[in-house]
Amino acid sequence: MTSLLQLIFVVIATNAGGEGKTMLAQLLKALWTIAGHPAETLDADAGNRAATSADKTVRQVGWGVQPEIAPKIVEALQGNHSILDLGANALASKREISDLVPALRDQFAAAGYRCIALMPISTNKLAAGGSVLDLAKALDDFETIHVRVNRDSSGNYDPAFNPPECVDLGHLQPGFQQYIRDVGGSMAQAVLDPPPGYRIAASHVAHWMLAFVQQPMIADLLGPRAAQVILQAYPDTPQGLSFAVRRLSDATDDALVENARKTAIVHAIQREGWTADGLREVAAMLDAGAI
Repeated sequence: MTSLLQLIFVVIATNAGGEGKTMLAQLLKALWTIAGHPAETLDADAGNRAATSADKTVRQVGWGVQPEIAPKIVEALQGNHSILDLGANALASKREISDLVPALRDQFAAAGYRCIALMPISTNKLAAGGSVLDLAKALDDFETIHVRVNRDSSGNYDPAFNPPECVDLGHLQPGFQQYIRDVGGSMAQAVLDPPPGYRIAASHVAHWMLAFVQQPMIADLLGPRAAQVILQAYPDTPQGLSFAVRRLSDATDDALVENARKTAIVHAIQREGWTADGLREVAAMLDAGAI
């Protein structure tokens, strides 16, 4: 496993919007924070600034930044793992931000950093697979890891997209995303220090993070410490939920306990059968307090 004495510079890039770049940037920073390793994020998506909106500590890089500024950027981030949220289509302009990317790569590599390109693709995007594979060629000086982002929980990816260096980022329900954004503070804080009434939501977020960081390529990149801390805080896998967590009100402890109760009832019906006799059997279980 790669020693985290070696610092990491990560570029997150795709050819399209809505592929999960900002969520990946948040997730990487949170995992490093949980592991006790300092990390910084650069937001280069001038048309969106989603990374900055999600985390006010993120530093911005504007369009038109010349490659000559790369040494100053690397100097400012020295000693921190560094994440560049490049934004959609940023590499289309060779005279603007795309000129900065190879310059940053050279400067970070000279400073002893391992340089990684994370390239996400999300579900139900027509022709996205070929597009992101073509984009990877423009970042051929980076180690490349493709990330399948199960944005809508369908698992329906472009069949043309099947690279060997690939990991999965599971679906995180909207209510849990809103918990992180509106209540939990940073993603790391949402897991390590959940506010009262959101402990179960924190557990779901923690195990979503755990499923990502335990994949071999990500474990090699980030090390084992984040997984160890998460498992120590949340040793038990939270119960699967049959009912959607669409908004913050669905993510409270009370709402999730009720969701789990309804889920258990649905599972009992599926087990006993969707027949009159099956429903009567489940009703008897409910009357007896067995569910």
